[in-house]
Amino acid sequence: MIVRRHARPVPLARINLKRLRANLRAAAPTSWPRHLAQAFEILNKIDEPRARDLVIEAVGAADACARAIDGGVMARSREEARDKAEKALARLARCAGRAPAELRRRLDRMVKTVLSRGMCDAGDLQRLVHRAGQVLRKFRNEPAAATALRAMGFPESPDQRAVVLITHIEALHPAVRRQAEEAVSQLSREHHLSWNASHVFNVMAMALSTQYPNNKASQISDLLVEYVRQVGEVWKAYGLRPSGP
Repeated sequence: MIVRRHARPVPLARINLKRLRANLRAAAPTSWPRHLAQAFEILNKIDEPRARDLVIEAVGAADACARAIDGGVMARSREEARDKAEKALARLARCAGRAPAELRRRLDRMVKTVLSRGMCDAGDLQRLVHRAGQVLRKFRNEPAAATALRAMGFPESPDQRAVVLITHIEALHPAVRRQAEEAVSQLSREHHLSWNASHVFNVMAMALSTQYPNNKASQISDLLVEYVRQVGEVWKAYGLRPSGP
């Protein structure tokens, strides 16, 4: 089972616009990408002298739309990762808090080892989750441990190599992940009596509880409407009048 998921980028959003336009100007329209060549053929029947320049200029609007869609896809992916990571960590914290005494002691010992250097980075966040899973697996018959393992998406078979919660942490917006790092770093500088697993995972969950502003994405339909408007402006600049449906 594959658990690692990545947002798929819009191809045009990865293209250098200046280079693309230069290549289009240097090449014959018959050698352009198919969709651009088709657009040229349509416009060429209307106004041959300006068809080439119009298509090349319209590519700028397409590029802006593709980048906006790409950013929206990434924002939604990051927000989904934040939401799932927050819920899983909160569940893990509750399970750690109600676990049998011996399991609690082992989890507490684990977090003290990971946080012993007095600071926390992205690697430490992942280590806290992974090592917690290793401890919990030894107590998998306990209801609290079984629930925590499910919440974390800890591998149940050799086919699943990644811990789902770790993939969510990896997918966080860098600023959101830094919030969790800073919160745990602050905790790690406090007295060791504060280092119990339930509290540490709750601190991580609380740090992820606020939606990052840049994770709010525009609707793709709105972006496409703006793209059509911009292309219409290009047409008008070349003396053409787009016709409605």
